Amino acid sequence: MILSIARDNPEETAPENCRYDAGIVISSEYYVDDDFSEDQLVGGQYAIYKVKHTAEEIQKAWATIFSGLLEEGYEVDPRPIFERYYGDNNEIDYCDICVPITLKK
Repeated sequence: MILSIARDNPEETAPENCRYDAGIVISSEYYVDDDFSEDQLVGGQYAIYKVKHTAEEIQKAWATIFSGLLEEGYEVDPRPIFERYYGDNNEIDYCDICVPITLKK
């Protein structure tokens, strides 16, 4: 499973300054040497959007996610939003956009 986290909003940050993390899921017993960094995602409630892995479908999802969450009474909390990629035969067919949420107060 491949995970990605966009660290900057491309509408607010120049493209050459946008940061992006990519990673894989490993077991807690796996040794990571100094050539790589290791991090853990914080648990909690996430809204998960399964999206066909095409530029058009991912763009459409990003354009509607936040308004849909607000309409349903949720807020995005400060944990990172991440994308989770998976598929068969070395082809990525779908991705999940995982948005950390809390109920509005």
